[in-house]
Amino acid sequence: MDICLEAVSEQEEEKNTEFYLKDRFYVLNTGMANIWKSGLFSCFGDFNVCIMGLILPCIQMAKNKADIDERSCTICDCLCMPPEYFTRLQIRSAYGFEESNLYDCIVTGPCVTCAICQDAREIKLRRK
Repeated sequence: MDICLEAVSEQEEEKNTEFYLKDRFYVLNTGMANIWKSGLFSCFGDFNVCIMGLILPCIQMAKNKADIDERSCTICDCLCMPPEYFTRLQIRSAYGFEESNLYDCIVTGPCVTCAICQDAREIKLRRK
């Protein structure tokens, strides 16, 4: 599992553990895949995200993209948003998830609203 660490102590660096820098985080490579903290169908885990994802998914998708880019969401994000598939790939990369292109392609098709909500919950959970 890739575990993101914001700061690595000197004691941890002295151990024979492999660390590498990835997207402004130190990542501990333990050989196991990192997993989502929020399930695809856990829509009611965060009621605000659920309502926004169901009523205005394009705005939630734009907010997800801006959040993962670590910037504020603008009207341009809402008008010119990339497909949800690419936002999920960026989330996987940022949090060290194992790549699963086929799964992401399937999920962002018929279950796109659930994927948008899952992405929003995941970003929120990881930023705490």
